[in-house]
Amino acid sequence: MLVTSFNNNQLDHIETFQNRFIMLDELIAMLMKQINEVNKSIANGTSEVKEPVERINTMVSRVAANIDLAEERFKKLKLEFNSYLFKNI
Repeated sequence: MLVTSFNNNQLDHIETFQNRFIMLDELIAMLMKQINEVNKSIANGTSEVKEPVERINTMVSRVAANIDLAEERFKKLKLEFNSYLFKNI
């Protein structure tokens, strides 16, 4: 991008994309934590019935909804970023 002159306005857009990608990365980290919690609950439930099935189902539903949300956000962000690159580079 810095081949010749550089538009500072582009820097603002690039920074915005960077911040959005970072937020998406944080969402993915949260999902990984939730998945680990579900796995731990399932593992605990195999030796003894410590976690009621309803609680595990609720946890799985929450994780699934968050995965769907992350997937949609990523698709949208990727499309916007690729569109930005196509128009500006």
